[in-house]
Amino acid sequence: MRCNAKTLKGSRCKKKAHSDGKFCAHHGNKKGNLKPSNAELKIRYATVAEMLIKGLTRPEILRHVKEIWSSSEATADNYISQANNIISESVKKDLDSLKNLAIARFTDLYKRNYTIQDYRECRQVQSELNKTLGINEPKKLDHVSSDKSMSPKGWESWYDRDRGKEDKE
Repeated sequence: MRCNAKTLKGSRCKKKAHSDGKFCAHHGNKKGNLKPSNAELKIRYATVAEMLIKGLTRPEILRHVKEIWSSSEATADNYISQANNIISESVKKDLDSLKNLAIARFTDLYKRNYTIQDYRECRQVQSELNKTLGINEPKKLDHVSSDKSMSPKGWESWYDRDRGKEDKE
């Protein structure tokens, strides 16, 4: 007997269903589809992460989760949250290698343009590399005085003098 669940493309799942149920291991468990195992949850999180990466919206994911796993909206939101965590952890791990790869690609482009004496393009590549690395970012000015107030030191005495009061010092 085949699984009764629908795939993301809308067709019927081609996997074999459990003998005591109507779903395969991917779409439900042997206990009558009550609660998925940890392994099944990981598969579901990865599936939802793939949906997010492909650009599916929350309502589309909710519909798929309800159709595929017969889960509630709250469960789908939990899957989306866990999928976002998986994606962010993956990005954090890959960020350093992606930065190094970008630098290597810029360096290669620079060398190729320098070889053919296209100095204008060399300058453009270097400019893009600087932007990527944040080298030429504008400097941030600190507008706070040493006593952590936003006004110049001694402003009270200037203000009082202008109003005709004597200096407090």
